Amino acid sequence: MLRNTIEPMHAIRREHQALAILRVLRRDQGRQANDRVLADYLQTIALGGSHEQVRDALQRLSELGLVVVESIEELAIARLTERGEAVAVGNDSCEGILHAYPECPY
Repeated sequence: MLRNTIEPMHAIRREHQALAILRVLRRDQGRQANDRVLADYLQTIALGGSHEQVRDALQRLSELGLVVVESIEELAIARLTERGEAVAVGNDSCEGILHAYPECPY
């Protein structure tokens, strides 16, 4: 059966992935990372994170103004924006991204 809606578990995972990406970028000294590193990070914390999923997440985050994505050769380099940092620490919220909370493990 074809569906036009996202399965609940998939939607929840996408929200967690988005927040995890923002928070790991915030912790990076340069506030940036490439899509391959981000995919490995998401795998490490059991959030999935295929290369395609990370690219999709970065596109969504970019459309929301939370990251700036630059392509260099085969890599997508994501850089955290000021608004992205605010969402990462829970000072702002954005639809489709898990709201950060004080004990957030990401």
